[in-house]
Amino acid sequence: MSWLQGGRAFVYMVAVAVACSACGSSSDSDSDPTCDVDACGRCVADPADACKVDCDGTPGGSAFVDECGACVATEAEACAQDCAGEWGGGAFLDECGACVATEAEACAQDCAGEWGGGAFVDECGACVATEAEACAKDCAGVWGGTSFVDGCGACVADPADACAQDCAGEWGGEAFVDECGACLTDPADACGQDCAGEWGGQAFVDECGACVADPADGCAQDCTGTWGGPAIVDMCGACVADPADACVQDCTGTWGGTAIVDMCGACVTDPADACVQDCAGTWGGDAAVEDGVCKGHLSLEAVASVTAWKTSPAVEGDTLEVNPEGAWNGSHAFVRFDLDAVPAGAVVTSVALRAVAMDGYAWGGDGNVYVHFVSDDTWTPGFDYADQPAFDVDEPLGYWWLWYGSSPGRAVGSTSDPALVPVVQAEVTGDGAVSFVLRCPGYWTSYHSHLAADPADRPALEIDFEVP
Repeated sequence: MSWLQGGRAFVYMVAVAVACSACGSSSDSDSDPTCDVDACGRCVADPADACKVDCDGTPGGSAFVDECGACVATEAEACAQDCAGEWGGGAFLDECGACVATEAEACAQDCAGEWGGGAFVDECGACVATEAEACAKDCAGVWGGTSFVDGCGACVADPADACAQDCAGEWGGEAFVDECGACLTDPADACGQDCAGEWGGQAFVDECGACVADPADGCAQDCTGTWGGPAIVDMCGACVADPADACVQDCTGTWGGTAIVDMCGACVTDPADACVQDCAGTWGGDAAVEDGVCKGHLSLEAVASVTAWKTSPAVEGDTLEVNPEGAWNGSHAFVRFDLDAVPAGAVVTSVALRAVAMDGYAWGGDGNVYVHFVSDDTWTPGFDYADQPAFDVDEPLGYWWLWYGSSPGRAVGSTSDPALVPVVQAEVTGDGAVSFVLRCPGYWTSYHSHLAADPADRPALEIDFEVP
């Protein structure tokens, strides 16, 4: 006990003595002669109710001895348990949540700033999380260096210096791909260029010095044994140097045969059977000499014909329509003949124009079909009625009349008017063609055209002539 504490006790004892003396000597009959005065100056009958002196020596004080044996006035001043459970200990929780006794034991931040993290600075000065991420020495011993061991086991710094695989897959091998795409180890096996410049091509120089791709195109020996020679074995089995000398087929199809096509276009095996010229000079003609005069006859088919309608352009078809001129659809029929077959120098003695009809109708009035000369032989289908080739209506070269009642049927219209002769004679010595137009004022008649299936139905021009 300190001096201070001793002094306080002394005062306390004096106070108690005085109090208790007063309490014991009280004349109050109600006073309890056994009561005491406690340290706090209170008169208590039961010592258990007396106030206590705290650890600081203060009667009734609140100071107390903490778990570390120190007298403290408040809980805040009392010692506490550390993270290890020791009262007043120095252990503490570090940044990683671990209980450590010293700062040296506390966790630290890694290079990535993470408390207790495993990241570290590798040999190249980089902060990495794992050893796998850490830089390593290259084959030259340089940390983080780029040198590497190539396929041949050499340490190289530049990839361009590394050895490569050859076409056979061998590192540093000498196999190569030739111009044909083959992988070879011996240059002697590499493909070459053919005569056409193609690598590995099959073209070759034939016996004639030509570069050919297909053996079938190479030159061959001719029948004389000459490479590329022109001599051939003709169809008659002969070897000829000039193909123009080779035998040919005659008109019967026989190779080397003697049959010929005569001047009339017939194939004859005996020249004695070939056609001859008649007296008019026509090959195969039937002109004959009568009374000292060469006379002949020609039957010519029309080479062109059209129907010229009032209401539409002239058309070419199987029929020729001759309609009354006064009808709303009146029409004329134009026909043309070539005169080249008439012998040169011939004198025309008679002419007949014939047309075959298959239908018609008698409207009334003039039913004659009139034939007129047309000087222009250049007409073609498509002209308009108003622009039809000119002819003289007042000078017919002849006419015919056909009667059609209610039943159609074949009928032949014909004229051999002498007026036809000079017209045909002039055209024979002129342009070699003659044209006519057929017209009818009153009746309608339908004729076969130059396109009729049966030649006998086509318009015809019969010519008799003499050759001086």
